[in-house]
Amino acid sequence: MANDDEEFVKEILRKYSQMLPDLMESDFGSAVISAEVQAYITELSGIRDPYRKFKQEKLEIAKKLLPLFKAEIKKADDPLLITLLISALGNSKDKNFDFKQTDSIDLAQILNEKFNYNDYQNFKADLKNAAKILFIADNTGEALFDKLLLAQLKKYDVEIKYAVRECPILNDITMEEAQKLTIDEYAEIINSGSRTPGMPMEAATAEFEAEYQNADLIISKGQGNLETLFEKEKGIYFLLKAKCALIADSLGVKKNDFIFIRH
Repeated sequence: MANDDEEFVKEILRKYSQMLPDLMESDFGSAVISAEVQAYITELSGIRDPYRKFKQEKLEIAKKLLPLFKAEIKKADDPLLITLLISALGNSKDKNFDFKQTDSIDLAQILNEKFNYNDYQNFKADLKNAAKILFIADNTGEALFDKLLLAQLKKYDVEIKYAVRECPILNDITMEEAQKLTIDEYAEIINSGSRTPGMPMEAATAEFEAEYQNADLIISKGQGNLETLFEKEKGIYFLLKAKCALIADSLGVKKNDFIFIRH
């Protein structure tokens, strides 16, 4: 994405090979390792956001799906539940979200997915008593689906903070991108402080830390956030697709399951 020159690629691989022993000896997770590698790619190439084109392609697909999903939400018996599922589907990288011909979308096939583990009833009970929600965002392409969920959450008369990455990292959403998508129609966008595809609390801004401590409900999107928060933090609702065996095993589910779990 940044440069396909063979020597450039070899230099990145050399640098990664040098970094790996120290990283393996540390307690850093894959999110931090990814950030270290991308930082070097940026330094070497001068390209601040190698994933910009990729993110735009995903957003175009999301924009095509948006009116179709809105129609389904409007006629749903439980709009909140279906928007949680749509938000989780947005976190998926399966073929439904990688196709180029958006005019051939099989909406029934997409919405045929179900949560394989679901703490929804507990969530609804917590939501009724909540005044403040912290939503820890993940990828740029799925943010439009998050927006559908935020609209449903606002019906409960809650204050929502939507936390984004400090700077471009992989395909995760930044402040600039969240503002362009008008996420602030339903939530205040805040900078988490994270420069990794996850949310290590040691990187948190003072604002994020305060919102984290004061939130009545916390929703965390995606695997990266789960990897950095799951073992250290409690009381979070994790919303994601388990895309690898390691994450699936740690949650007691199967690979590719859609999960909404309180930990």
